[in-house]
Amino acid sequence: MRIFGLILIIVGIAFGVLFTFALLGGGEDLLYGFFVAGVLIFMGWQLRVYGKGIRQQEPTSDMSEARPDQMPPLEFPTTELPVTPAVSAAFMRQVARWRRTTAIVLACGVGFFVVLAVGMHVAVGSPTGTKTFLIVLAVTVPFFVLLVGGIHLFQRERPVRSDLRASTYLRTSGPVQVVSVSGGRMLRMADRA
Repeated sequence: MRIFGLILIIVGIAFGVLFTFALLGGGEDLLYGFFVAGVLIFMGWQLRVYGKGIRQQEPTSDMSEARPDQMPPLEFPTTELPVTPAVSAAFMRQVARWRRTTAIVLACGVGFFVVLAVGMHVAVGSPTGTKTFLIVLAVTVPFFVLLVGGIHLFQRERPVRSDLRASTYLRTSGPVQVVSVSGGRMLRMADRA
């Protein structure tokens, strides 16, 4: 995450420099370009800050300086374990729940647009009403299905598929935080994010 954050910062700065040159060269209406460059820099900065573990390793000191109220730092609080059939089954149960929820949302949305189009067809009694009815259905229903299906695919299906293909999963001890970053959330553990 920290490397991706650094890449976003560099790309944002490069865009900012390019838009500055374009502005100096006589370009107009570059406000959105500077806004995008700023958003990239901000997102990269957040990933750089939050892309490391909660507790960073501190330099080891003499045992004579150790106090009883301080716990010794854990060397590796996060370990990789092999994926078991029980873990795979838990993933598949969650995927099945998400698919049912997405199917219900799609069915309700398509039903809404069909009822809306039928209402428009009934309200407009002229011969052009049939064209309006078909145009509304032809435009809204596929757009809605693609939008909801795409959100489901990219936000839920793809991450879980990559988790199912992995041969290991992580188990950690210590503090855990879910940090909101632009476009999603990040899990921060004691030694990694």
